[in-house]
Order: sequence, then structure tokens, then C-alpha cells
Amino acid sequence: MIYLISFILSIASVLFLLNISFKDTVLTFLSKMKTKSKPIKKTIRQHKGKNNKHSLSDIEYELRDFLKRTGKEALFDFVLVLSIGLSLFSVPLSLILNNIFLLPFFSILLFSLPYVALLLWKNSYEKKEYSELETAMSLVTSSLVRNQDIVDAFRENIEFIRSPVKSKFEDFVLRISSIDPDVKSAIRELKKQFPYKVFAEWCTELEMANDDRSKTDMLPRTVSKMTDERIVNLEIAPLLSNARKEFFTMAIMVLLNFPLLKILNDNWFKVLTDTWPGKLVTGLVLLSILISTFFCFKLTKRITSYKGGSQ
Repeated sequence: MIYLISFILSIASVLFLLNISFKDTVLTFLSKMKTKSKPIKKTIRQHKGKNNKHSLSDIEYELRDFLKRTGKEALFDFVLVLSIGLSLFSVPLSLILNNIFLLPFFSILLFSLPYVALLLWKNSYEKKEYSELETAMSLVTSSLVRNQDIVDAFRENIEFIRSPVKSKFEDFVLRISSIDPDVKSAIRELKKQFPYKVFAEWCTELEMANDDRSKTDMLPRTVSKMTDERIVNLEIAPLLSNARKEFFTMAIMVLLNFPLLKILNDNWFKVLTDTWPGKLVTGLVLLSILISTFFCFKLTKRITSYKGGSQ
């Protein structure tokens, strides 16, 4: 514990004496890194639509976009600084446990904790948002097929739509009624409010229906895609849940080997904790479990069609 306190006080003292803001320093450093030009290979892959949808930069983009849609864009910088600050504690924790090979494990674990919390919030929010968006699209589509008027179709269903979708649809109606009567421009703006591929397709068909009322027949088929997606998610939910349970059962069994080894043979346990090969094995085992956990959640996510593709 003395190492941890000493480490915190030393870092705080240096920052105080030099009158340096930890947050401003981190953000300045990261902004300079981002000004570097992208490799030509990556630029070409992005133009071809072949960029990796699960890279760290894409996760950052998704989180920033999510926070921007929820009006909490400034929270991302706080999460970033908090992650870096927490990761610094990996050094004293490794020293306290007398195992430097635990440094990668603690670094990744502590750095990812704020991001994991943000991703959990994002997934919960978007799950509700996607469900409400499906309902709203269905209501508007039914009214539009009936009365052939886009603005009236939105206006007469506003009271039946719930948050977080309601405010976006209210802004759409308000814009056309009081600010700019250009329906196609308002639809394009509405398309930007949600990151889902099916919704973007639905908005495109709304633009076409604005010019040609016969195109409204395309809208119900598009809405049904979201319904089909929801049904598929319901069907595979038990399978994904069972896969996660099996993974965590195996991970717990691996971790239980450490106390079990101490009970069965204390000399073997000391080899694992007091010698550098044993410390290396411990670090690799914990790091493997941590990385495997990330992949487990990545591979068992629900299906959602984003504009960039299905995730």
C-alpha cells in the first residue's frame, strides 16, 4: 500500500510544482497524435469500404457519435483522461504484488474500465432507441400509406412516440412547420440523427415518396427489416447467453486453480508466485482471460445494422 500512496503523491507533486493540468496535457498530446496523416493504405481501404469496423478508432468514432447524439459530447474527453489516469496505477499495483509481468494485465484492465462502462450505457441506450425507432417508423409508415402526406404522417403520431426518438421527430415537424418548409432537406437532416442503416434507407425512400407518392409502397418492406432483425435477436439471445455463461464458467475454473494449487501443494504455489517463470505464467494467464473476455462480448453482441454495416 505504501508503494501506491508514494506513487500517487509523487505524480501529484510533480504536476503541482510544474503547474501542469493532467487533463490538458493528455488532451494536447492526443490531439497532436491525431494530426498525423493517415497511411495511404488505410485511406484506400476506407474508400473501398474495407476498413476494420472493430478497430479502436472506429470504437472511438462510435462512442463520440453516441455522446454527440445524447448531448454529452464533452464526456468523452473525461473518460479518456480517466482511463489514462487509471492505467498509471498498473505500475504500483504490479510492484505491490511483486510481479512486473502483471503490468500489461493491469494496464489494459484499468484503461478499459471507463470505456466498458460507457459501452454498456451505449448498448442499453441504443437497444431502447432501436425499439422505439422501429415503432415510430411503423406508425409513420402506416399513416403515410393512408393519407399520402409526409408531414401529417409525422404530426399525427408524435404523441404515440416515446423518447429518445420523440424529440428528433418533433424537431422534424417543427422545422417544416416553422423554420424551413423544404421537406427533403428536413428528411436529410433527420437521417443524420440515428446511425442505423435501415433507418437511413427508410429516409431515402421518404425522399423518393415526396416526389412520387407511388414510392410509399416501399416503406413497409423497409420497416419489416427492423422487425425481422428484432425477431432474430430474440431467437439467438439464449444461444449468446449460454455461450457467455460457458466462457465465464471456464474462466472461473482457471482462476480457481491458483487457490487450489496453494491448498494441494504450497511449494508449487510458491514457484508460481516467487519465481520469474511462475510470475510470467500468472501474467500471461490473466492477460489471456482479459483479452478473451473482450472477444467474448464482441462475438456475442446483438445484431444491429449501423450505417457502416452490420455489427
